[in-house]
Amino acid sequence: SPSGDRLVGSTQISPDAWIADPSRPWNEANARKLEGLGTADEWLIPIAWSSDARRLIGPLMSRAGTIRGFGVYDFDSPSTGKLTVRKGTNDGYKIAWLPDGKRAVIVDRSNRIHIVDVATGRQQTILENSPWRFWGNVPPVSRDGRTIYLGSLETQSDIWMVER
Repeated sequence: SPSGDRLVGSTQISPDAWIADPSRPWNEANARKLEGLGTADEWLIPIAWSSDARRLIGPLMSRAGTIRGFGVYDFDSPSTGKLTVRKGTNDGYKIAWLPDGKRAVIVDRSNRIHIVDVATGRQQTILENSPWRFWGNVPPVSRDGRTIYLGSLETQSDIWMVER
């Protein structure tokens, strides 16, 4: 979590995820299973906290091992919440919140970069036909939301500046 008082862990092969206190030894971390992450056919893999720590975002994994969109998990209590499913981001698996907490950046496997309104699912593609193969999972976003940092599996490095 942004304050460092909670840690979420999950698996890609089932809809199981846990939340724990990382300041304590694992056997005392009070790990609780998160409820409501999806079904046995499709589930959220939580990978990024919102800046207010009230939501998690991540790709939706299918039982077949394909990504079918993304989801936002809103906490109702410390271990339960509501999952909102959004389709249409192709196979985006690199997801990060933007600082406004209303939008996310998603990088799909075709190396396109999208900005998505998490409430409506409306997306804007800001980079298409990229010659680079982006590397990593959660793309770091600057605190002001004006810069997205992405690594590429190439022999040189490039830095892209995205302004809104």
